[in-house]
Amino acid sequence: MEFSVGQRVVCVDTKPGKDTGAPVLLAYLREGSIYTVRSLEAFPGQEDFPTLRLEEVICPTIKTSHGPWEIGFAPTRFRPVRPTSIEVFREMLVSASSPLESESDAQMKGT
Repeated sequence: MEFSVGQRVVCVDTKPGKDTGAPVLLAYLREGSIYTVRSLEAFPGQEDFPTLRLEEVICPTIKTSHGPWEIGFAPTRFRPVRPTSIEVFREMLVSASSPLESESDAQMKGT
């Protein structure tokens, strides 16, 4: 799944996995909460494993041979927020508030 900076995502997984190096970081996340992607990059030499950083969560920075590195989250823990249109609900309200024509009214109009 591809993400982009500024994209809104929802957390779908906060369970520690076998490959979770720092499970304590999962305490920063809440399943079902919406976050904004701040950056998405892989640790040098591990390009197959990008980390997702969020506007709402600043993770600890570790010292590496490549310089300081802010820990991030696996992208598999998130999915894009699906846009929802309120128009569906407005149409339901209009339909519900329109009086239904009774069968006898319809017959009278037809005569």
